[in-house]
Amino acid sequence: MPRSTGELKGPDGREASLSDVVPLLALVNESGSIAQAAGLKGLSYRHAWGLLRGIEERLGGPLITKERGRGSVLSDLGQAVLRAQRLCGERLDGNMQALASEVASD
Repeated sequence: MPRSTGELKGPDGREASLSDVVPLLALVNESGSIAQAAGLKGLSYRHAWGLLRGIEERLGGPLITKERGRGSVLSDLGQAVLRAQRLCGERLDGNMQALASEVASD
């Protein structure tokens, strides 16, 4: 739940970040349900919404929208966040593989 300092606390008590929310967004994207995604992450529905809303405030827009007959869907911003996270992961994986090869050849 957002506090007056603007911090969000995750289930483990530390400050929540975008990287804490990305897996939740991916599950919402797959399932079309915030409740189902929260359950899969071991979070209460209320806590999941608190995390999402806190990050939405930081980013300045909604990550999820509700659509009649479709449940919860990612907004353009939500889709962009997932896409950016995927690209970061792909680039990091490539760099890590190159580094592993370099270390192995020494």
